[in-house]
Amino acid sequence: MRLMDVRRLAVKGQFRVHFQLSNGMHCIVNEHGVGTVPDLNGPPEFNLEDEFGRAVEFRLENAGGVKGRDGSGETTVLTREQLEQLAGAAAGSAGPVQEHED
Repeated sequence: MRLMDVRRLAVKGQFRVHFQLSNGMHCIVNEHGVGTVPDLNGPPEFNLEDEFGRAVEFRLENAGGVKGRDGSGETTVLTREQLEQLAGAAAGSAGPVQEHED
């Protein structure tokens, strides 16, 4: 699974996907598919795709409406395997891709 798969999942499911970086910061892939690192104050000294590959735990936050008392969305903690299954299911529901002859 690559970061692009999570971006698609976030857009399709209207989720925010959070994961921890090896330097202690965290990344959020929002419901628009944009990955941000809120604590970053300058050019990154890491590759976000590599950091995603090292992450083992992910938090899915519902960005689509259900809010808790603190104003944040409903959150679920997932392992990499669970996230892969969810991303695979979301990709499978898009239907078959048709090939076109040029």
